[in-house]
Amino acid sequence: MDNSAPQIGVAITNAMNLEATKKLSSEIAKKNNELNGKNEELEKAYRVKSDFLSNMSHELRTPLNSIIGFTSVLLGQHGDPLTEDQVKALEKVLKNGKHLLELINDILDFSKIEAGRTPINMSTDEIANVISNAMVTVEPMVIGKDVRLLQEIDPDLPMLNTDTLKIKQILLNLLSNAAKFTDHGAITVIAKKQNGKIAISVKDDGIGIEPKNLDRVFEEFNR
Repeated sequence: MDNSAPQIGVAITNAMNLEATKKLSSEIAKKNNELNGKNEELEKAYRVKSDFLSNMSHELRTPLNSIIGFTSVLLGQHGDPLTEDQVKALEKVLKNGKHLLELINDILDFSKIEAGRTPINMSTDEIANVISNAMVTVEPMVIGKDVRLLQEIDPDLPMLNTDTLKIKQILLNLLSNAAKFTDHGAITVIAKKQNGKIAISVKDDGIGIEPKNLDRVFEEFNR
């Protein structure tokens, strides 16, 4: 018995270890099956998203390209004679159409979305051009309101060398919010030199934002 006790103890320990190993293996297999199921769901969601982006890209670009094309024809040499007001209106349509197309190309680039970021596309333009283009886009939102669109641009500002499309989009976001919540007064875009940089801001006479909500301005999906 004395000689057998250590061997019996080892045998019992091995048996217990084997049972524990079997149980652990069973749990691992179960988890693997669950993970495989989740992976299949993720792959399906990935395919659905890819199809959605592809379809949206086509559905949005096709009519927009038609609008840009027809507007260009009307403004071209072969179009019917237009009044000065008609020319200005069509030029606004053309500018907005091209801007929207650039945004669609930017947003629907699947590789950028998958990477979780968009690249900076450097370009050079005058600040006055960027601001005026944004103002033209927001003009229809204040038609019928007692609201004036104003610009205060310091003279002799340097050229912008940045992603001007994104700058314009930021301006449009601010201007569209201002137009939405301003019924009387003015909406003013200000551009000036400040601490060796160029500061562009939007001021409006609308309802504003309560001080308690200011720290939530840049949170996603917040109004």
